[in-house]
Amino acid sequence: MEEKELENFEDQKPEALIESYLFYKGSEISFSELSKKMGFLARDIENFCKILVEKYEEDEKSSLNLVLTENSATLSLKKDFLKILDNANQEEISGELSKPALETLSIILYKSPISRFEIDSVRGVNSTYILRNLSIRGLISIQKKDGKIFYVPTTDLYRFLGISKKDELPDYEKFLKKIEMIEKGDEENLEKSDQNKDEKNNEN
Repeated sequence: MEEKELENFEDQKPEALIESYLFYKGSEISFSELSKKMGFLARDIENFCKILVEKYEEDEKSSLNLVLTENSATLSLKKDFLKILDNANQEEISGELSKPALETLSIILYKSPISRFEIDSVRGVNSTYILRNLSIRGLISIQKKDGKIFYVPTTDLYRFLGISKKDELPDYEKFLKKIEMIEKGDEENLEKSDQNKDEKNNEN
């Protein structure tokens, strides 16, 4: 988000902008990065973050917590809520993959290497928790290129599916084109593609 883009958020408080960006990134972010993305001075970013810290501490009903270091901020959960999520996470890891997890895994299988931003763009929601879950299960791994993080299927996943490369996936070209249409927001051609698929299924 460039400084000029902040014109679209005139009614938003700086703390709300910072909060939303920290939530989206889901990791530790430096004040300098926040300054660059939000269009505020680094020292002001730190002050806004301190306001958020006080807000979360005073709000006993909030599950959020903001951890500050000398030059960074991380949005996290309070201890009591972490315990609840740990229990839920154990159930999630040991159980079957959820529909959103299968959706995310399919996108990575057909479109890898792919960044979290690209995955979120296709799905329309934040995928941080699901990516962590898939990583813990050993289904995906991280590749770093030019300082950026990309997600790819693991060899164990390929082995489980009985393939050696993604080109061997069912309807690889068709599914890839469908993902690209979603990314481009090409709803008209996407709808036609789904209609053609339904017509062929009805013929069979």
